Amino acid sequence: MLNKNNKGFTLIELLITITIIAILGSIAVSGYRSYIVDARQAAAGQSLMKMANMMENCFALNQTYADCIDAAAEGAGILNSVSSGLANHYQVNAITANANQYTLSVSAINSQAQSVAQNCRVLGLDRIGRRVSGSAVGSLSMANATNDNCF
Repeated sequence: MLNKNNKGFTLIELLITITIIAILGSIAVSGYRSYIVDARQAAAGQSLMKMANMMENCFALNQTYADCIDAAAEGAGILNSVSSGLANHYQVNAITANANQYTLSVSAINSQAQSVAQNCRVLGLDRIGRRVSGSAVGSLSMANATNDNCF
């Protein structure tokens, strides 16, 4: 005799529920990864701004940017200390300075380089605040600097 008061789930109901949960989970994970990549990129931009601030403070004291490379290098330490874990995803490429101007740049490394948009792999900033981004270290040109929302 069949008991009509069976309680529980059928195998089909269970499989449908697991499938729905898996789909929702995959959507959530990809959105989270995108958020993390964008957050690291913004933190790298903030680190560039902090390095530029150190260059400007040094210039105020010395009246030349040429003597401020050490201050910017100290600012590059921000990648290791202030921005937790950022040093594993960005590295300082160049800190160039002469008496009247400077240029700073950082580039994405490791998983960040693979995840970030190709034209945002290298971020640069100069003395007057022009922001530039590119796909490779040699691709930065301050003459074509734009604020393209990379940072």
